[in-house]
Amino acid sequence: MIRTLDSTRDVTTFPCWLIRGACRVRLILALLVMCMGATACREQEIGQAPATLVAVRAGQVEEITVPREIVVPAEIEPESKVLLAPEVSGMIKEIRVREGDRITRGEPLILIDDRDHRNSLAQAEAGLAAAQAQVASAEQTYNVVRTQFERMEKLWESKSISEAAYDEVRARHEQARSGHLSAQAQLKAARAQLATVQSMVEDCVITAPFDGYVAARLENPGAVVQTMPPTSLMLVVQLDPVRIKASVPEQILTGISLGMPAEVLLDALPGDVSVGEIAAISPLVDPASRNGTVEVRLANPEGKIRPGMAARVRITLGERAYLSVPRSCLLSGVSDREGQVFALDSSNRAQRRQLKLAGFYEEKALVTDGLLAGERVVIRGMHAVADGAEVRVEE
Repeated sequence: MIRTLDSTRDVTTFPCWLIRGACRVRLILALLVMCMGATACREQEIGQAPATLVAVRAGQVEEITVPREIVVPAEIEPESKVLLAPEVSGMIKEIRVREGDRITRGEPLILIDDRDHRNSLAQAEAGLAAAQAQVASAEQTYNVVRTQFERMEKLWESKSISEAAYDEVRARHEQARSGHLSAQAQLKAARAQLATVQSMVEDCVITAPFDGYVAARLENPGAVVQTMPPTSLMLVVQLDPVRIKASVPEQILTGISLGMPAEVLLDALPGDVSVGEIAAISPLVDPASRNGTVEVRLANPEGKIRPGMAARVRITLGERAYLSVPRSCLLSGVSDREGQVFALDSSNRAQRRQLKLAGFYEEKALVTDGLLAGERVVIRGMHAVADGAEVRVEE
């Protein structure tokens, strides 16, 4: 028996759970598509939102005129420095000054016992008096004999006296003249002896050779001093003016001339700038360092500047124009010769620039390469700026 397929029955009897499952799948797919679309739209909205710009302040690159100068270390020396030694031997009787005392020219500093020299002085004075008396007597005798000789010489010329009588008068005349000359020579020697002894007495008082200070006292009262070898007694220095010696490069040396002003800076006197003048320029240059020495003479009436102090000399050689930016706008890694800044273009976009510097002057960085006059640079807020980023410039 042949069975026929009842199509109506087959369709009617197809399982209902299978139909419901297919509907659920379609619904879930539709919801997924909608969520994905919404997410894409939100991402698009977020990507199109404007970013917050970094706020900065800007300034222009300026041209300034800077003094062309050099600052070099220097050594302070006294105008004069003298080690006092005795001119006569003897015992020190008195020392009237101490180390650090101020002295004036001609002031007695050291007294040497002069008793022996004063005794010699008395003897020399007596010898001088005797020589003077002898000269007076010899001169009187010579004058009398000379008058007789002149009269007898006339008689001899007229043949009025004998040759023997003339020879006798002439011999007495020569003897009187020799005695007079000898007495004069003895007087001269007596005077020289007196002057020598007087000088020795004066040399027993050692005086200050100039206005200055006692730097060192090397002997004490009671010490016996000698002239050969000379005993060192005292070191005195003259501090007004003082001499400051500095070594400068040969390129600078050629631009320095006598009489130019020079400033002296002392670590011991911060903020106190003293002005002297170039008093000497060495004619030689050290072949090893290629430096030459200049000497600055500086008035020091109060004696505040002393040898041995740390000093620097600043010499101005003219002026030079530089491009400048505030020192505070330089980024990290700054040196005297290099630095970096953020420069701004017309669209306020920051660009990192590498600069070459000539140094600093009054909180300004002196630029030799890397910027142009009139360009803008970030002077505040630069640490929050990224290279190539757009910024917002505030007034």
